[in-house]
Amino acid sequence: MGSLVTNSQYYNIISKSNNKCLDIPSENMDKNGAKLQQWDYGNVDNQLFRIIPDGENYRIIAKCSNKCLDIPSEYMEKNGAKLQQWDCNDVDNQRFKIVAEGEYYRIIAICSNKCLDIPLENIERNGARVQQWDCNDVDNQLFKIVNLSNGVSLKLASNLPIVPPSGKKKPVFDKRGC
Repeated sequence: MGSLVTNSQYYNIISKSNNKCLDIPSENMDKNGAKLQQWDYGNVDNQLFRIIPDGENYRIIAKCSNKCLDIPSEYMEKNGAKLQQWDCNDVDNQRFKIVAEGEYYRIIAICSNKCLDIPLENIERNGARVQQWDCNDVDNQLFKIVNLSNGVSLKLASNLPIVPPSGKKKPVFDKRGC
């Protein structure tokens, strides 16, 4: 059974299109500007994230650095802008909506209303950089959110602004590998 979002639970964020985990590169995991990538599941801290309510939105914070996922401000409204981590600040380019889509979630940047996206040309490649792109009905913009080491799944509190598609229950994920 899933648990409500808390400040202490960490999650793997896993692409529906290839079962790879979102990942902060280990060689830069404590640095501002480290680009978010996808990688095979490795049971490592740089693939774990906290999902913290922030008003009506969420911040996604890397366990390895305690830094927020961030859209670079100079590119925040452009398709193809690569996500990075940065010191957490009170800015919209570090806030996200999380929208239930069946058994998966779509993660949408508040600053641009664009979705987190794995580029199709690099869909199977470890190290492919995660970008934002206009939201479309494609699997490379859908993610499972689950802690693979302990099986705890994301379950959003009913008072938070996450609404599943009409007529469907809020998804709860089981423990599955990347």
